Amino acid sequence: MFLELGEHLEMIQKGVGMIVNEGQVSPDNIPTMLIEIGEESVLDIIPSLIAKGYIKSKNEFMRLMKQNGVSLNGEKLVEDDTDIILMNDEVLQIGEQQYIRFIK
Repeated sequence: MFLELGEHLEMIQKGVGMIVNEGQVSPDNIPTMLIEIGEESVLDIIPSLIAKGYIKSKNEFMRLMKQNGVSLNGEKLVEDDTDIILMNDEVLQIGEQQYIRFIK
């Protein structure tokens, strides 16, 4: 079933359905991960991503970054971006279908 443009806009305004980010559509029910003060960089959260099963190792994460398989808020991350400080409500995408929303 296709919706009219007005219905899509209404759903987006209500926060229902899908999130559109940089031309990509991602689910609105993204799992969240709490990031702690002092451990807020991309590099700092890698152990938590491993513990929660999003990635298998730091090497896998770095390989995915090199292959343009990691995005933050729709922007591709590169190896030099591991020092970026994550903010509240940012969304990390790993691969094609894994999304994590960060909360502080």
